[in-house]
Amino acid sequence: MNYKTFFTALLLVALFSSPAVAQDTFFQDADPQTEAKAKELTQKYQPELVMTGEQTLLFEKKVTEFLLRRQDIKRMDITTEDKLFLLADLAEQEANEMGTILTRRQLRQYLKVQPVLQPVQVTVKK
Repeated sequence: MNYKTFFTALLLVALFSSPAVAQDTFFQDADPQTEAKAKELTQKYQPELVMTGEQTLLFEKKVTEFLLRRQDIKRMDITTEDKLFLLADLAEQEANEMGTILTRRQLRQYLKVQPVLQPVQVTVKK
């Protein structure tokens, strides 16, 4: 990765991890497909995490927020390598924020199944 690319990626990470951007993304209206995907993912996590009703609602909202962020990254006009870097960083941010919703035991289990249920990937168009 050259200097310019590294600097761009670093800048994007800083922007996506700032509270202002997080709030903007959180308050964006998710399209029905994103909401359905968040609900589906939450249902897949539920048997693994055994969340309470309140946790489930908070978890689904958080998943929706991060699905929107993933979509933003995937739409960026940057290299596939940079997208993967940003998506991996985003997955780590998501795991950290799930720590405010889940118990320690649930979080450990979440960290085990997250790479399976939500792998970091970019589709390359040919």
